[in-house]
Amino acid sequence: MFSVPFVGVDGNGWQLNGCVTGDLTAGSTAEDGDFIDIWDPSTEGYETWYYRSLGSGNSWRNPEKRTEKFEDVHDEGLPAGTAFWYYSQSETASVAFNFAGAVDPADDAEITVTGSQYNMFANPYPVAFNLNDAKQVDWSNITAGATAEDGDFIDIWDPSTEGYETWYYRSLGSGNSWRNPEKRTEKFEDVHEDGLPVGTAFWYFAQGSDATITFNSPMKKSAATEE
Repeated sequence: MFSVPFVGVDGNGWQLNGCVTGDLTAGSTAEDGDFIDIWDPSTEGYETWYYRSLGSGNSWRNPEKRTEKFEDVHDEGLPAGTAFWYYSQSETASVAFNFAGAVDPADDAEITVTGSQYNMFANPYPVAFNLNDAKQVDWSNITAGATAEDGDFIDIWDPSTEGYETWYYRSLGSGNSWRNPEKRTEKFEDVHEDGLPVGTAFWYFAQGSDATITFNSPMKKSAATEE
Protein backbone atom coordinates (compact mmCIF):
# COMPACT_ATOMS: atom_id res chain seq x y z
CA MET A 1 0.00 0.00 0.00
CA PHE A 2 1.38 3.39 -0.93
CA SER A 3 0.29 6.73 -2.30
CA VAL A 4 0.68 9.54 -4.80
CA PRO A 5 2.12 12.43 -2.70
CA PHE A 6 1.84 15.05 -5.43
CA VAL A 7 -0.10 16.17 -8.51
CA GLY A 8 0.86 15.85 -12.17
CA VAL A 9 3.72 17.85 -13.62
CA ASP A 10 1.11 20.06 -15.35
CA GLY A 11 -0.49 20.93 -12.01
CA ASN A 12 -3.59 18.81 -12.67
CA GLY A 13 -4.31 15.40 -11.20
CA TRP A 14 -1.74 12.64 -11.35
CA GLN A 15 -1.95 10.11 -14.21
CA LEU A 16 -0.73 6.51 -14.14
CA ASN A 17 0.21 6.57 -17.81
CA GLY A 18 3.30 8.68 -18.29
CA CYS A 19 3.99 9.47 -14.63
CA VAL A 20 5.31 6.12 -13.38
CA THR A 21 8.30 4.21 -14.69
CA GLY A 22 10.64 1.56 -13.34
CA ASP A 23 10.52 -2.20 -12.82
CA LEU A 24 6.96 -2.63 -14.08
CA THR A 25 5.75 -6.01 -15.33
CA ALA A 26 3.34 -5.83 -18.27
CA GLY A 27 0.99 -8.63 -19.20
CA SER A 28 -1.96 -9.46 -21.41
CA THR A 29 -4.26 -9.71 -18.36
CA ALA A 30 -4.30 -8.66 -14.68
CA GLU A 31 -3.22 -12.22 -13.85
CA ASP A 32 0.22 -11.72 -15.40
CA GLY A 33 0.69 -7.93 -15.38
CA ASP A 34 1.16 -5.60 -12.41
CA PHE A 35 -2.11 -4.16 -11.10
CA ILE A 36 -3.35 -1.57 -8.64
CA ASP A 37 -6.51 -1.44 -6.52
CA ILE A 38 -7.89 2.01 -5.63
CA TRP A 39 -10.38 2.05 -2.75
CA ASP A 40 -13.72 3.77 -3.39
CA PRO A 41 -15.52 4.55 -0.09
CA SER A 42 -18.74 5.33 -1.95
CA THR A 43 -19.02 1.72 -3.11
CA GLU A 44 -16.84 0.19 -0.36
CA GLY A 45 -14.96 -1.65 -3.09
CA TYR A 46 -11.90 -1.39 -5.31
CA GLU A 47 -11.34 0.01 -8.79
CA THR A 48 -8.66 -2.08 -10.54
CA TRP A 49 -6.17 -1.19 -13.29
CA TYR A 50 -3.47 -3.42 -14.77
CA TYR A 51 -0.33 -2.78 -16.80
CA ARG A 52 -1.13 -4.16 -20.24
CA SER A 53 1.54 -5.22 -22.72
CA LEU A 54 1.01 -3.62 -26.14
CA GLY A 55 3.17 -3.41 -29.24
CA SER A 56 2.46 0.32 -29.44
CA GLY A 57 3.58 0.84 -25.83
CA ASN A 58 2.50 -0.61 -22.50
CA SER A 59 -0.42 1.11 -20.81
CA TRP A 60 -2.54 1.02 -17.63
CA ARG A 61 -5.90 -0.43 -18.67
CA ASN A 62 -9.24 -1.63 -17.34
CA PRO A 63 -9.01 -5.43 -16.88
CA GLU A 64 -12.60 -5.91 -18.08
CA LYS A 65 -12.60 -3.29 -20.87
CA ARG A 66 -9.04 -3.72 -22.06
CA THR A 67 -9.16 -0.88 -24.60
CA GLU A 68 -10.15 1.58 -21.85
CA LYS A 69 -7.15 3.59 -20.65
CA PHE A 70 -6.79 5.01 -17.17
CA GLU A 71 -7.12 8.58 -18.46
CA ASP A 72 -10.37 7.70 -20.27
CA VAL A 73 -11.99 7.36 -16.83
CA HIS A 74 -9.82 9.75 -14.80
CA ASP A 75 -9.40 12.59 -17.27
CA GLU A 76 -8.45 14.95 -14.44
CA GLY A 77 -6.10 12.43 -12.84
CA LEU A 78 -5.80 11.31 -9.22
CA PRO A 79 -5.77 13.92 -6.42
CA ALA A 80 -2.63 14.22 -4.30
CA GLY A 81 -2.98 11.90 -1.32
CA THR A 82 -4.69 9.10 -3.27
CA ALA A 83 -3.65 5.73 -1.86
CA PHE A 84 -3.79 2.28 -3.41
CA TRP A 85 -2.57 -1.28 -3.22
CA TYR A 86 0.09 -2.19 -5.78
CA TYR A 87 0.65 -5.83 -6.72
CA SER A 88 3.93 -6.53 -8.50
CA GLN A 89 4.18 -9.70 -10.59
CA SER A 90 7.99 -9.53 -10.48
CA GLU A 91 9.74 -12.59 -9.05
CA THR A 92 12.60 -10.52 -7.64
CA ALA A 93 12.75 -9.68 -3.93
CA SER A 94 12.08 -5.98 -4.50
CA VAL A 95 11.31 -3.60 -7.33
CA ALA A 96 11.88 0.13 -7.79
CA PHE A 97 9.56 2.76 -9.27
CA ASN A 98 10.06 6.35 -10.36
CA PHE A 99 7.23 8.87 -10.09
CA ALA A 100 7.05 12.22 -11.86
CA GLY A 101 4.95 14.93 -10.28
CA ALA A 102 4.78 18.35 -8.65
CA VAL A 103 3.88 19.70 -5.20
CA ASP A 104 0.16 20.49 -4.92
CA PRO A 105 -0.17 24.23 -5.76
CA ALA A 106 -3.15 24.76 -3.43
CA ASP A 107 -2.59 26.83 -0.26
CA ASP A 108 -3.79 23.89 1.85
CA ALA A 109 -4.74 20.36 0.86
CA GLU A 110 -8.05 18.97 2.09
CA ILE A 111 -9.16 15.33 2.22
CA THR A 112 -12.73 14.40 3.10
CA VAL A 113 -13.28 11.11 4.90
CA THR A 114 -16.60 9.27 4.76
CA GLY A 115 -18.14 8.66 8.17
CA SER A 116 -18.77 5.27 9.79
CA GLN A 117 -16.51 3.37 7.40
CA TYR A 118 -12.98 2.83 6.18
CA ASN A 119 -11.17 5.35 3.97
CA MET A 120 -7.75 4.97 2.36
CA PHE A 121 -5.50 7.99 1.88
CA ALA A 122 -2.12 9.51 2.72
CA ASN A 123 -0.27 12.75 3.30
CA PRO A 124 -0.68 14.65 -0.02
CA TYR A 125 2.77 16.23 0.24
CA PRO A 126 6.15 14.52 -0.40
CA VAL A 127 7.52 15.07 3.12
CA ALA A 128 7.69 12.95 6.29
CA PHE A 129 4.49 13.16 8.31
CA ASN A 130 3.93 13.27 12.10
CA LEU A 131 0.29 12.60 12.99
CA ASN A 132 0.56 14.77 16.13
CA ASP A 133 2.19 17.81 14.53
CA ALA A 134 -0.47 20.56 14.47
CA LYS A 135 1.69 22.58 12.07
CA GLN A 136 1.33 19.83 9.50
CA VAL A 137 -2.27 18.73 9.84
CA ASP A 138 -5.57 19.88 11.37
CA TRP A 139 -7.61 17.05 12.93
CA SER A 140 -10.15 19.35 14.63
CA ASN A 141 -13.13 17.96 12.67
CA ILE A 142 -12.59 14.30 13.50
CA THR A 143 -13.82 12.14 16.41
CA ALA A 144 -11.70 11.60 19.53
CA GLY A 145 -12.46 8.88 22.06
CA ALA A 146 -11.23 7.13 25.16
CA THR A 147 -10.49 3.97 23.15
CA ALA A 148 -10.11 2.86 19.53
CA GLU A 149 -13.72 1.64 19.74
CA ASP A 150 -15.07 5.19 19.96
CA GLY A 151 -12.30 7.35 18.51
CA ASP A 152 -11.16 7.53 14.88
CA PHE A 153 -8.27 5.17 14.18
CA ILE A 154 -5.60 4.53 11.57
CA ASP A 155 -4.19 1.20 10.37
CA ILE A 156 -0.74 1.37 8.75
CA TRP A 157 0.24 -1.69 6.70
CA ASP A 158 3.65 -3.23 7.45
CA PRO A 159 4.73 -5.47 4.53
CA SER A 160 7.55 -6.94 6.62
CA THR A 161 5.05 -8.47 9.07
CA GLU A 162 2.07 -8.52 6.68
CA GLY A 163 0.05 -6.92 9.44
CA TYR A 164 -1.20 -3.53 10.63
CA GLU A 165 0.05 -1.02 13.17
CA THR A 166 -2.90 0.83 14.74
CA TRP A 167 -3.17 4.34 16.23
CA TYR A 168 -6.33 5.99 17.57
CA TYR A 169 -7.29 9.60 18.26
CA ARG A 170 -7.47 9.76 22.05
CA SER A 171 -9.50 12.40 23.86
CA LEU A 172 -7.42 14.18 26.52
CA GLY A 173 -8.01 17.28 28.63
CA SER A 174 -4.55 18.53 27.68
CA GLY A 175 -5.27 18.11 23.96
CA ASN A 176 -6.30 15.17 21.80
CA SER A 177 -3.48 12.99 20.52
CA TRP A 178 -2.80 9.95 18.34
CA ARG A 179 -1.96 7.10 20.71
CA ASN A 180 -1.24 3.38 20.82
CA PRO A 181 -4.54 1.60 21.67
CA GLU A 182 -2.72 -0.95 23.89
CA LYS A 183 -0.21 1.44 25.49
CA ARG A 184 -2.37 4.52 25.75
CA THR A 185 0.39 6.78 27.09
CA GLU A 186 2.53 6.01 24.03
CA LYS A 187 2.30 8.81 21.47
CA PHE A 188 2.78 8.35 17.73
CA GLU A 189 6.07 10.27 17.79
CA ASP A 190 7.43 8.03 20.55
CA VAL A 191 7.60 5.25 17.95
CA HIS A 192 7.97 7.26 14.72
CA GLU A 193 10.31 10.06 15.77
CA ASP A 194 11.07 10.86 12.12
CA GLY A 195 7.42 10.63 11.09
CA LEU A 196 5.91 8.44 8.39
CA PRO A 197 8.09 8.16 5.27
CA VAL A 198 6.99 9.89 2.08
CA GLY A 199 4.31 7.91 0.26
CA THR A 200 3.08 5.98 3.30
CA ALA A 201 -0.64 5.23 2.94
CA PHE A 202 -3.06 3.97 5.57
CA TRP A 203 -6.62 2.96 6.32
CA TYR A 204 -8.62 5.55 8.23
CA PHE A 205 -11.83 4.66 10.06
CA ALA A 206 -14.08 7.63 10.83
CA GLN A 207 -16.34 6.93 13.82
CA GLY A 208 -18.56 9.96 13.26
CA SER A 209 -20.01 11.72 10.23
CA ASP A 210 -18.06 12.84 7.15
CA ALA A 211 -15.12 15.05 8.12
CA THR A 212 -12.55 17.24 6.38
CA ILE A 213 -8.86 16.85 7.27
CA THR A 214 -6.63 19.79 6.34
CA PHE A 215 -2.94 19.41 5.56
CA ASN A 216 -1.43 22.82 6.22
CA SER A 217 0.61 25.10 3.98
CA PRO A 218 3.89 24.73 5.96
CA MET A 219 4.01 21.17 4.60
CA LYS A 220 3.73 22.55 1.08
CA LYS A 221 6.64 24.92 1.70
CA SER A 222 8.70 22.12 3.24
CA ALA A 223 7.97 19.86 0.27
CA ALA A 224 8.92 22.55 -2.23
CA THR A 225 12.20 23.06 -0.36
CA GLU A 226 13.01 19.35 -0.42
CA GLU A 227 12.33 18.85 -4.13
